[in-house]
Amino acid sequence: NVKVIGSKAFANCLGLTTISLPDNLTSISNNSFYGTCVEDESNWDNGILYYDDYLINADDDIVSGDLEIKEGTHLIASNAFFYCENITSITFPEGLKYINSDAFYGCKSISTITLPSSIVTIDEDAFAACSALTKVNYLGSVDRWVDINFLNQTSNPIYNSHNLYINNELVTSAKIVESDSIKQYVFYGCNSLKSVEVGKNVEFVSPVSFLNCYNLDTVIWNAKKATYPNAYNYNESSPFYYLKDQIKSFKFGTDVEYIPKALCYGMSQITEIIVPELVKSIDSEVFNNCANLAYVEWNAKNCEDYSTEYKIMRKPFYECPSINEIKIGNNVEHLPAGCFYGVSSASMATIGKGLKSVGDDCFYDCTGLEKVN
Repeated sequence: NVKVIGSKAFANCLGLTTISLPDNLTSISNNSFYGTCVEDESNWDNGILYYDDYLINADDDIVSGDLEIKEGTHLIASNAFFYCENITSITFPEGLKYINSDAFYGCKSISTITLPSSIVTIDEDAFAACSALTKVNYLGSVDRWVDINFLNQTSNPIYNSHNLYINNELVTSAKIVESDSIKQYVFYGCNSLKSVEVGKNVEFVSPVSFLNCYNLDTVIWNAKKATYPNAYNYNESSPFYYLKDQIKSFKFGTDVEYIPKALCYGMSQITEIIVPELVKSIDSEVFNNCANLAYVEWNAKNCEDYSTEYKIMRKPFYECPSINEIKIGNNVEHLPAGCFYGVSSASMATIGKGLKSVGDDCFYDCTGLEKVN
């Protein structure tokens, strides 16, 4: 059941004549087998030390140029290619699952990397200081990519390349269909990404999934009941918070039942929001401080009330100074308490024929209303 072998665990155990490694290892630290039979000359292949299905180390005086890791390799150990400065490209074999910490740290001449669809985890700083990297090509799908465990920013090679290719096609639009999560740092610094569609099956989105995606401006949110952790400052919880001034379009799919906290908080460029029919619950501050939001169409048939004990700033459209029109769809049966609390800029509201009840303070302080149709 051993999964991790720590640094220098067997270093200088000179009497060892054989070591059997289990198939389920996920991490081999640097110098774990230094001075043992693992380092026998017979285990070296063109400057690279392989033992069973594991790549243990590399000789930086020998390894150079376009590197192809041997077929059958399951794991690349920590520091294996540390400062191998003459490698120009790397192709990893299908079946590789783990790249351990600092594995390619300081490989400053690498320009392209091809990763297999089988990769599961890339540990801390695995591709740190790979400053020449210009292309990362992944031989899988977007759904598999967003499920990779990157343990920090520089685990992900696109931190350096600022682009992602999937099967040699540049990713400008990412459509997540089957995955149930979008893990941390999966698109960190991916400037090729312009739009993302979050699938209905997604249940968790890391707050740092899309950090530094400076060209991402379009989001389609289909997630039925997705959540993410609370930030220390509540309004920073959304995975799009640090992109709030660049996102121009945010649309919801028809399957959405729950809109998580502060999802669109402070998005200064969006001008309209359409809330779909199946929405049953909207968390706090979802659309607060959207400075240019002008049109709101509310189609949620039976959304739960906002507590009248909440502070006013926690209502969904509070401090949206440009809303001028509110439309309530024909299938809406109940407008939740506090829903449009404080939307003082709206001059017109159109209410659909199906409405049966309106919660407390729903239109409280909507002082600009001139016409209700």
